[in-house]
Amino acid sequence: MKSFYQNKMGTRFVKLLKILIKIAIMGLVMAGIILVNEKYMMNGG
Repeated sequence: MKSFYQNKMGTRFVKLLKILIKIAIMGLVMAGIILVNEKYMMNGG
């Protein structure tokens, strides 16, 4: 019973971790796009 509970908690933790990783990747992509846009604007101006 204890091992079943631990396994359930583990899968929940993995799901949470995957969501956090997705958010982190999205954040990095957004930051990259913003930096590229600023660089192009500086070159254009």
